[in-house]
Amino acid sequence: GLSGKSGMHVVLRVGLAAEADSLRWARTAEALTTWASTRVSGAEECDVGRLPPRSNGGSPRIPKPGVCQHTWSQAEEAVARGPVCGAGVSTAEALALEPCSVRAVFRCGLALRVRATCSLRATGQATLRVEVEGELSLLPCFCLVGKEAVVNLYKAARANYCAGADLKAIEACERALTIADAVDPRLKELGDTLNLLGALHLRRKTPGLAVKC
Repeated sequence: GLSGKSGMHVVLRVGLAAEADSLRWARTAEALTTWASTRVSGAEECDVGRLPPRSNGGSPRIPKPGVCQHTWSQAEEAVARGPVCGAGVSTAEALALEPCSVRAVFRCGLALRVRATCSLRATGQATLRVEVEGELSLLPCFCLVGKEAVVNLYKAARANYCAGADLKAIEACERALTIADAVDPRLKELGDTLNLLGALHLRRKTPGLAVKC
């Protein structure tokens, strides 16, 4: 928005383009726990119609330029891990596993400077222009995939089953089955997970669901 007597509030989406084509990290604990950054920028314009005349009937008052800063950092628990990802693991744990057993997802951070200006065309139409520049930062986070993810979820489900936490156990089983469906060849743990899920449904007195397992 542009402040002042002739200020306005307009929602305008601005696409940002990154300066770097890719970001790379060395395969070390120090590098993989460090944010990597690249410059981003973008600009968009939109027509906002005719500005109202001054109270004395004079030419419209053009809003003064506005500048603001925005910073944002994504929390680790808010990172979208996807349906084939299991539990999150530390960087040290990820480095100790085979590359096929872990997947990197990324936390995002933005530090942006936004400049908005309004100009008046000869036709009397006003145009709003928004220019954005700043820095995009990424930090790797890791989660289990494939067999490691299925085994980890099965163990969690079994522990919850023994503790009487049936709903948590069912959730872990269902997540394990979703991941196992994408693994070829079929995992032995797939049968173990189905058996456990069946036992959970029997204990919850839902034999119709148990039969499907």
